[in-house]
Amino acid sequence: MHRVAEYVPDDLTVTVEAGLPLGQLQQTLGEHGQYLPVDPPPGDDVTIGGMLATARTGAWRGHMGSPRDHLLGVEVALPSGALARSGGRVVKNVTGYDLHRMHTGALGAFGVIVEASFKIAPRPAATRTLAAPAADLNEAMRVARTAWDASLATRALTLLGSAAAAHLGLPSRPTVLIELAGSEAAVDRSAREFGALSGRTEEPTGEIWKRLRALHGDATVPVARLGVPPS
Repeated sequence: MHRVAEYVPDDLTVTVEAGLPLGQLQQTLGEHGQYLPVDPPPGDDVTIGGMLATARTGAWRGHMGSPRDHLLGVEVALPSGALARSGGRVVKNVTGYDLHRMHTGALGAFGVIVEASFKIAPRPAATRTLAAPAADLNEAMRVARTAWDASLATRALTLLGSAAAAHLGLPSRPTVLIELAGSEAAVDRSAREFGALSGRTEEPTGEIWKRLRALHGDATVPVARLGVPPS
């Protein structure tokens, strides 16, 4: 349950078993200069099946889409033990209703995911992360909105509170964190434009996005009993 079942680099498609950790998949795809553009917390250890069943997403979602957006097809195990498939393994074979996408976030309600097929993408030639500490939250929100609307080579954009920024080694102030990705020229241009619109930028060291994903703990409280008025 943790194999790459089929990988066709020229078609930008991959089919994997649900138990495969995302980090192992990214490593395999990286050997061909490709990747699955998703970044669910807590990171590389999340399994493909777990990522789909919970619909977990990270800071890439706004510009790169969610796992659901890259899903071509799934195979699931039904309560009867039978296997059912929806969608396909390649883009040209995906026809009809997108029933495979209803399994994303369903927590296994419609069947346990055993295999999934994805569209993948070429890795960007360059990436760069910039942080823009702000005087207060209102200024940080203005910078974030302006950057979101600008024509930047953005892959991720997030607004950090003072405590989160300090935990990541940044000044203890509301901070806009942006990741740029694309060609060298596009990243350089976007970095200059972001610096101009924010007024001040820093370039964080280390794997700051990996550390940020690790901050997202599971705050879900299981419901033991639920009371509702009769209908």
